[in-house]
Amino acid sequence: MNIVDLLRSSSRQGTQVSRFNIIAAAIIGASGHFMLFFVYRYLLYNDWENLPVRLVGVALCIGVLFRLKNPEFLGKYFVFYWHLMLIYVLPFIITLFLLKNNFQDPWLNWEIFMIFVLMSFVPNFVMFLFDLIIGLVMAFVVFLLLPPPVELAVQFNVFQYGIVAVFSIFAGYMFSLSNIRAPLFIMGELKLL
Repeated sequence: MNIVDLLRSSSRQGTQVSRFNIIAAAIIGASGHFMLFFVYRYLLYNDWENLPVRLVGVALCIGVLFRLKNPEFLGKYFVFYWHLMLIYVLPFIITLFLLKNNFQDPWLNWEIFMIFVLMSFVPNFVMFLFDLIIGLVMAFVVFLLLPPPVELAVQFNVFQYGIVAVFSIFAGYMFSLSNIRAPLFIMGELKLL
């Protein structure tokens, strides 16, 4: 299998957009980002909070709902919209807030949460890594460009956190694989060893 075939196969496997995924993404993403603005701005007092960044995420999440009303919404390009929405509301926003809030503990926790949620929506490891890396890079670039500048002072054990992040990626992938395989097992198509 060459790289083009791998990418095509990964794209098909990593873009399984069911009605449930659309509803879950819209409800969790839109309500979560909207409510978290007020929680972190007025209750927990984040160092950096940004309503416009969050509202773009809310709009992208609500946008996927158009697919429920009109299955032809964006046609074959809906998969690009789906991945753009996931990239923006998960690795991009969460990593941007992690950086702008100088690695505060809540954002380190949100980063791990993001890994599991992204993996549940993107069940193919190659597509997951693609979405994750694009979101991380976008967040870092915007972090550098968006005022006010923040001088990062890492005050956590990067190595220990890295172990948790890598383990989360692989555990999420294993859960994702088991969810894909479960219907086959239930239908009797898989045999126990």
